[in-house]
Amino acid sequence: MKKEKDKVYKVGNYWDKQKRYLKPVIGTQWAIRLKNVYQKDGNIDSIFLKFLKGGQTKDSRIMIRLYSVDFGCNCPGREILQQAIVKDIKPHQSTVTINVLDKNIQFSNDGMFISLEILGFVDNGVYEPIKFGYNVEPVLALSKESSEYDNWIKTPFKKHWEQFFVKNKLMFGVTVFY
Repeated sequence: MKKEKDKVYKVGNYWDKQKRYLKPVIGTQWAIRLKNVYQKDGNIDSIFLKFLKGGQTKDSRIMIRLYSVDFGCNCPGREILQQAIVKDIKPHQSTVTINVLDKNIQFSNDGMFISLEILGFVDNGVYEPIKFGYNVEPVLALSKESSEYDNWIKTPFKKHWEQFFVKNKLMFGVTVFY
């Protein structure tokens, strides 16, 4: 359980100013590596995501997965949670905070990967899945920080992760308490 004396740190790129954006494709997972720069084990308190401000016109459903680091390829490894986190995003919502303290997720010295997949639209409370291949909302915000090796992509047609070379990092992050 979180104690008052625990120190809380932000890890990731959520806090950068938005510079560019990426239109997501249905059925594709986008992942970024969150490095443990503090080099000590902690627990994840919440997950943060940032989207292009004003870049959404309908409610959208997203799925978030957390992965360990596979040091053979420095890519996402095994899934950390038994079940992915699913969340509905409201129109024009540019930031999302998801409290995951009750899931007791450890943040190890090795860090982890956070992955996002856009599932489709929600219309009047009814989920409408969209087939793979369509660009859809919400639009992913990219940070001003440059990285060639932290972004990864996996499509339904490929069984493995591939590096996704984009100049800027995806704007995903977590808060960790130690």
